[in-house]
Amino acid sequence: MTGTATTRGFEASQPARHRLTQELISCGALHSPEWISAFEETPRETFTPRFSRRLEGGEERFYEPQDDDFLDAVYTDDSLVTRWDAKGWGISSSTMPSLMALMLEAFPVRKGDRVLEVGTGTGYNLALLCHRLGADNVTSIDIDPELTATARERLSGLGYQPAIVTGDGRSELPAPGRYNGILATCAVRRIPPEWLRGTAPGAPIVVNIGSGVACLRRTADGAAEGTFLEEAYGFMHARSSPDEPAEFAWDHLDLLKSGPGKKSLITLPEVVEEPHDFMREVVSYQANEVYLNEPDVMSMWLTEQEGHRTFCLVHPGSKSWARMTLDGRTVTVQQDGPLANLASDRIQRLAEWDRAGRPAPGAYRLRVDSDGLHTLSRGEGDARREWVLPR
Repeated sequence: MTGTATTRGFEASQPARHRLTQELISCGALHSPEWISAFEETPRETFTPRFSRRLEGGEERFYEPQDDDFLDAVYTDDSLVTRWDAKGWGISSSTMPSLMALMLEAFPVRKGDRVLEVGTGTGYNLALLCHRLGADNVTSIDIDPELTATARERLSGLGYQPAIVTGDGRSELPAPGRYNGILATCAVRRIPPEWLRGTAPGAPIVVNIGSGVACLRRTADGAAEGTFLEEAYGFMHARSSPDEPAEFAWDHLDLLKSGPGKKSLITLPEVVEEPHDFMREVVSYQANEVYLNEPDVMSMWLTEQEGHRTFCLVHPGSKSWARMTLDGRTVTVQQDGPLANLASDRIQRLAEWDRAGRPAPGAYRLRVDSDGLHTLSRGEGDARREWVLPR
């Protein structure tokens, strides 16, 4: 390491940094010597001077350097929220280190490769890339000028000066020529065509889309295809402007609680063995085929009264919503808006997923054609299922 990496502060955090690195190795997230060295020698606290994290029980706690347990919290395998919008919703964070490690290990690049990071955020992941590839080979882009300015200062303090650009990484690539890889630390609803045009054949594209992290390769015909990491993961969605608020179902709470709507009854299919567990999946992103087919639908579990559980869906763009209360195998649905079958469509899709044995994201493949067509698939031969995703 260079710059302030030799200061007393860097040395003080070394035991905690080593402990976390060993945890990442033990859980199987980290194994390459180059990435192990990057985690051992990159101080996360430089990029998270103030943050909050969710404790067991749901309490949100804020941390600052003067707290006795600050370094312990920094080097916990947890996401740390570092920036909030006007409503207090988190809009930037330092990703859970085990997920960072999994994505970096799934990003097969070598020293000298020219790569693009979409979503500069705190700058911590960018520092890991600089350590591995050399700062001259790394470019990062983020929509928020405050984030890019702060990250530039932090990286410079560690002796790194990568190109850090302010802009929307989904619609613009910061430099001419083709990259040898793109890694995104934000979620996208569809793979941008600019990423296909801006990468060389064989280049990896690693990004959260749907309920998982897609690990794609750019093909010779200008497309990209590949698989997903095995488990479900989610990032904050890419924003179109620094002032764009985070969209949460909670923003529509009054409507979901008491909005009038057309009432109907749905009987859960017999294939569903555990109705309560199944309904939890209605408001989760575990089913890749469901979430990718309706990327703008948000969901939440609302309340539990007298043994009945209420689950809600909302499509902010059309203000369509559905409130579902489970009693035994019967779902009472109240819904309104242009998307009239918001609840029943999702329940039907999830029932098919349930029947298939609830495959994890790792069971799916994704192909993105050069014209932007997204095709999700699962299985082989006669058992193959395929979904052409809406644009």
